[in-house]
Amino acid sequence: MVEYTGWKSTVLGVHTTRILVSVVAVLSFATGLLHMGMDTVSGPLGAVIPLWIQNLSGFTGALTGFVVLSVMIGLWGRYRAAWRVGVIVVPLTMVQAVLQASILSVPLILVAVLATVGLYNNRDAFGRSIGLTLTQKVSMGAVIGAVVYGTVGAYTLRHGFTQDLTLFDAFYYAIVTMSTVGYGDIAPVTLEARIFTVSLIVVGVGSFTAFVGSLIGPIIQHHLPKKVEGRRNKREQKRAE
Repeated sequence: MVEYTGWKSTVLGVHTTRILVSVVAVLSFATGLLHMGMDTVSGPLGAVIPLWIQNLSGFTGALTGFVVLSVMIGLWGRYRAAWRVGVIVVPLTMVQAVLQASILSVPLILVAVLATVGLYNNRDAFGRSIGLTLTQKVSMGAVIGAVVYGTVGAYTLRHGFTQDLTLFDAFYYAIVTMSTVGYGDIAPVTLEARIFTVSLIVVGVGSFTAFVGSLIGPIIQHHLPKKVEGRRNKREQKRAE
C-alpha cells in the first residue's frame, strides 16, 4: 500500500481526502434538503435553470449524500470499491450543486472539486479488496432480482392498481412494498395485482433479510469469540490475583 509524502501528504493526502469526502457527504445532504421545494433561489443561474430541475437536484442531492457517506466509510477502510464509487459520485454532487442554482451550493462545489482531486491523487492508496463471500454475492443478487421482479411485475399489471402506473411508479411501488412502508397512495385493486403484491412482499422481505444476515453474520462470528475469550482471560487473571 502506498503512503504519500511531501505536498500530497500535507495538502491533499489520504487523510485530508477522506475528511473532504466526509464534508461532501454532509453538505450534499444538507443542501439537498434545503433546496427541496424551494420557491425562489438566489444564485446567478436561478433564472436559467428551470425550478423543477433545481428541486429534482435537491432531492437527488440528498440521496447522493447518503451514498457519499457510505463511500466515506469505505475510504476510511481503504477499500478500492469505495474509491471507484467515489470518483463517480463525488463529481456528481458537484453537478447537482450547480443545477441547484443557489449561492448556498457554492461551498459544496468547492469542497467536491478538492475531494475529486484528492481521490485522483491518492488513487493507489485505496487498494484493499472487499472479498465478498459466495453467500453475500448470492443474497445481493437476490435483492437486485427482487427489485427487478417488483418493477417489471408492477408495470406489467399497471392497469390493476388505483392508477395506471408509469415505469417509475412501478419502481416506486416495488421499493415501498418491499420495505413494508406502504404509504397507500398506490394500491392493488384486481386479484392478479393483489396476488403479485403478496408475492413481492414475501420475496422482497426474504431477500433483504438474507442479505443483511449475510453481512452481519460474519462480523458477529469474527468479533464474538474474541470478546468471549477476552472476558474469560480477565476472569482467570482476577482469580490468579
